[in-house]
Amino acid sequence: MVRYLYKMLTRIWYRHQKDLDECIIDLEIIINNQEHEMNELRSQLDKYQSVNESQRNANEHHRSGVPSPLSMLLCSLIIWEKVTS
Repeated sequence: MVRYLYKMLTRIWYRHQKDLDECIIDLEIIINNQEHEMNELRSQLDKYQSVNESQRNANEHHRSGVPSPLSMLLCSLIIWEKVTS
């Protein structure tokens, strides 16, 4: 009887352990996907901040009466096109 109970408990433990291992693997996949998504969002944020900074510089030049350099305007447009596409 003790052997039987021991075998049953061992089977239950192994089954439970297998389920836990599968859950851990699933959670690791979810975490990795979230990290990838966060990196993409950070990259987009960096692009938007770059466009914002370029536009702010262009606005400051415009307010001070100094024409914005054509290259800065062109860079802003290129960055904006990349961000929105």
